[in-house]
Amino acid sequence: MSASVRRPMRRGFTLIELLVVIAIIAVLIALLLPAVQAAREAARRAQCVNNLKQLGLAVHNYITSQEVMPIGMQWQRYSAGAGCRYSTTVSMFPALGQYFEQGQAFNAENFSINCFLADNNTVHAIGMSVLWCPSDGDISIRTTLQPSDFFSVPAGQQPIMCYSSYGGNSGTWCILPAPTAPQYPGCGTNAVYSAQTGNMNGVFFHDSHTKISDISDGTANTFLFSERSRSILAKTGTGPFSDWQEWHWWTSGNYGDTMFDTMYPINPWKKLKDATIYTIPGSYNNSTIYTTAASSNHPGGANFGMCDGSVRFVKETISCWPINPTTTLPSAVSISGSIFVLNPGFSLGAYQQLATRAGGEVVSADSL
Repeated sequence: MSASVRRPMRRGFTLIELLVVIAIIAVLIALLLPAVQAAREAARRAQCVNNLKQLGLAVHNYITSQEVMPIGMQWQRYSAGAGCRYSTTVSMFPALGQYFEQGQAFNAENFSINCFLADNNTVHAIGMSVLWCPSDGDISIRTTLQPSDFFSVPAGQQPIMCYSSYGGNSGTWCILPAPTAPQYPGCGTNAVYSAQTGNMNGVFFHDSHTKISDISDGTANTFLFSERSRSILAKTGTGPFSDWQEWHWWTSGNYGDTMFDTMYPINPWKKLKDATIYTIPGSYNNSTIYTTAASSNHPGGANFGMCDGSVRFVKETISCWPINPTTTLPSAVSISGSIFVLNPGFSLGAYQQLATRAGGEVVSADSL
């Protein structure tokens, strides 16, 4: 009788071998994850660049039609009766809507009345992806605001607001002159109204009507739009509504909503790390610094649309005028008679030079 052939025993994984395999898989995931995240951020950044190009093209189409850029902001009547009844009103974006395939927003806006009156309430809730940087976290989230933010809200309703990741270039600082008679009937006389408006050196600002010929520094060397991250704004505050809800409204022409300046560096929270309350009279404080400064969630800097329609990524390490570490105010700037002036011995940094439309500066490519 022949001997039976014994089959070899099946051998399973030992615990050590299993742990080694798991460790190898974990290492591979750890190596691949940053690459995947980098690829996703590259795609988001490319979409952000495309948004800014569309906005730049819209501005140039607007200029072809109107000969000037849309106004940055203005005072507009909000109610009948005696007295100075004026408020800031609509931003440049509803006016540009017809030029970046958002004609419904342009058609829905009644430009002859203040944008915060009831007839315009539906426009605030129109969201536009061209105004949303994909890296700006929760930029697409609509929020419900308090009716007191508006001049007329139908009973039982609350206003809904959408937001913008981008703002127009107001220059090296922002100024909102008080309304003045006789331009604004019923208001007092602001003796420095024209001087304050003339002190603005960007392309979008109060009562701006900028032409291409006004940009003598060169359209390729002058900012048009920048990113301003909404997701970095505080979601809690001392009042019922936070900075995250109350700033960067896409329809509002206010500086903290749809305009930026270069008074402070890109991503200012990385350099202004103390919690001191700092104020330049009538202009800047903790809230406005973070809402009007250029910022983004892209590593190392932010995208900027230029006046020629191109888009540049500007590093947050770009040369900037110095900040006083004690007051956290720019050492280069002071106010004289409600007008910003450059202090003796200081000059504009490359970052500030790119914000002026007619400063006479020459900015080299290697300074960006």
